Amino acid sequence: MLTPTLSSRYIRDLLAQLADLHVGCNIGGLLINELAYADDIVLLAPSWKAIQQLLTVLQQHIANIGMICNAKKSVCMIFEPKDRAKIMNVSFPQFTVAGNFLQFVKVFEHLGQVITDTLSDDDLQIATRDS
Repeated sequence: MLTPTLSSRYIRDLLAQLADLHVGCNIGGLLINELAYADDIVLLAPSWKAIQQLLTVLQQHIANIGMICNAKKSVCMIFEPKDRAKIMNVSFPQFTVAGNFLQFVKVFEHLGQVITDTLSDDDLQIATRDS
């Protein structure tokens, strides 16, 4: 296993590559496409095409440094817009990481925080994933 310093360096380079794409979600006037803590990374994008672009960069980067993405611990979540008239599509093709399909979920736990597709923290249900 890489030391925390080396791991941080490789992840930092990946995050810089993702930020350089200028693809992401406008949150409070900032363009954000990733949230990261150590090797836990959340990718954010406003469209299927944009998230696929982020996943492609992620896959290329980790392959170049000899790392792998655990598809069993990786999921996709779609947040519906508050204005339902802005929904353009109700189904999306599945994403893949290292040839493995990613599961679409409505609820999951990330770093101890339950996240739901309704943007509510009232839901105490925790998504189950293989460890």
